[in-house]
Amino acid sequence: MIMIMSPYEKSSIKDDTDNIKIEERQLGVWTLRTEVPSNVFQDPRKLWIEFEKAVPFCLRLLVDIYNVAPYHLIIYLVCKLAEGLEEILILGFSDKLLRAIEIGLVERKPNVSTVVTSILSQLACSFFFVLLKWYSNTCHGILRAKVSSYFQLKLMKSNLHLDLAASQEAASRSEISAGEAYRSLERIVDLITDVLRSGGQLAFIAHASRSTGGPWFVIISLAHPILSTYLAPSLWDKVCFGYVGNPTYQRIQSLEKFADGTLRQDIISGGLAGWIISEYRSGHRNLGNLNTEHPSQQLYNGRPLVTRMLLEATEFAPMTHRSSVRSMLL
Repeated sequence: MIMIMSPYEKSSIKDDTDNIKIEERQLGVWTLRTEVPSNVFQDPRKLWIEFEKAVPFCLRLLVDIYNVAPYHLIIYLVCKLAEGLEEILILGFSDKLLRAIEIGLVERKPNVSTVVTSILSQLACSFFFVLLKWYSNTCHGILRAKVSSYFQLKLMKSNLHLDLAASQEAASRSEISAGEAYRSLERIVDLITDVLRSGGQLAFIAHASRSTGGPWFVIISLAHPILSTYLAPSLWDKVCFGYVGNPTYQRIQSLEKFADGTLRQDIISGGLAGWIISEYRSGHRNLGNLNTEHPSQQLYNGRPLVTRMLLEATEFAPMTHRSSVRSMLL
């Protein structure tokens, strides 16, 4: 049963499982249902058990892919892991450049060699990673094709080796595809890259905090990502689905398809154009000011003003704090 609510009103519907609930929102003409864990922090022991179970399968996948295309797999892994270090290197060169400029402005003696070296180092780093990404994309396509064909062959052998009676059973029909194996590899590598990137950023923050306020700089730097996670969560990180349940808007969409579809000539010859236009106008009048935007856009626009101001302030707080501390030291 679907509950009709005003925009941004929430209701919680208990699911059959113990640790999952379904949150339903009415966003204009859209009805959005989102799967939300009841516990924000999961049991570490449960996470560790799941990790132990997943490791053998991940290693088996890597071994199979390595046997198919060892060279391209190594190049792909090296390039992806190197991309995780790109941001931290750029931050390091930028920090060195800003320090040289600040010292030069205060002492009125610009250190030209340090500034030029920092700029050239940053440019060289950027060009290197552009070249690395280009070569990685080249190997990426070859690796994807080889892995997909390898697992497709294994699926074909598995399906064709069944006897006639077993092949007709619903349980014997596999829903997995050959591309799913490669997508699993991409998810694993992306996870490792994100961990490496996050670790590098935390290390840079800890290093920069030595000369810019100590622990307070670390706290201020972490405030924005933490608050963004809890105050402005992204819809794309959740299991959800949305549908249009408003009959007036459904009627408007149907009329639009009539006017632009294959029945256009029949509508014109049958004299229904005037009726469709009249019903279309009537539908928009009945719809009023009800929002028809995508749910993700409505969630973004529906954030309270205080939340937006807080996130905006915490985003620029590290830069402001660092500049003020360094100006006092200089």
